[in-house]
Amino acid sequence: MADGGGQAAESTPALTVKVTDLKATRLPKIGLVKRTGKFYVRVSVDDESKETTAHKGPSWDEVFFFDVNPSSVLELQLYARRRLGADDYIGGTKGRIGSLLLDSEEPTSLSRKLSVYDAQGILNELDVSLDFTISHVLAAKAETDRVTEAVERSTKAVTHMNKLFATPEMPADLSTFAGAVTAGAVWDLLISRLKLLIVIADGIAEVHPYAKMAWNVVSAAYKAHFCLPFVVQTVSDASK
Repeated sequence: MADGGGQAAESTPALTVKVTDLKATRLPKIGLVKRTGKFYVRVSVDDESKETTAHKGPSWDEVFFFDVNPSSVLELQLYARRRLGADDYIGGTKGRIGSLLLDSEEPTSLSRKLSVYDAQGILNELDVSLDFTISHVLAAKAETDRVTEAVERSTKAVTHMNKLFATPEMPADLSTFAGAVTAGAVWDLLISRLKLLIVIADGIAEVHPYAKMAWNVVSAAYKAHFCLPFVVQTVSDASK
């Protein structure tokens, strides 16, 4: 009997859920001068984590898909972006998928207050809340929505790249301009471009796990091949 029950538990079909409409209320001021910061949300299910973009607005329009079981745990963590050092952890909330999906046929909109442990290890509830919507997605529609999500993420990255690397106006004295371009500046530019390209490819790779696995292998080799000449050149310039 026990074996039969174990087999039944293992054969529980996986679900695909969608997490949307993320919105924070009563965001705190951050820093020594208590300024309005840039916040982002890390959305995790079991061992898989995804993040929203970081901005000053209280809401995020990203859509996240996860393959889960009813016993899987959804965790939402709010962070404040810092220019230097580790980002500030504001607080989080979590719950089992089975209890969050009140009605598997309709999206469930929820609001949860965030909590954080203090220095003594005591869990304290904050005034900050996170609103979100979670829904069960049919397998066929989930694949279509994943493609749409990947395209949107890649499009945003391309748009950001075009704005970031728009051709600047060249100064009249080109010799002065050439002298101002250091190896470090070129290196920073290349790293920024590479990061944006990885964002685009990561978005596309999310369409299918095999594509993602292949991209992880290819991108590692590509980055090593692409960056090595510039590392050598930078070291060579610095030693002169």
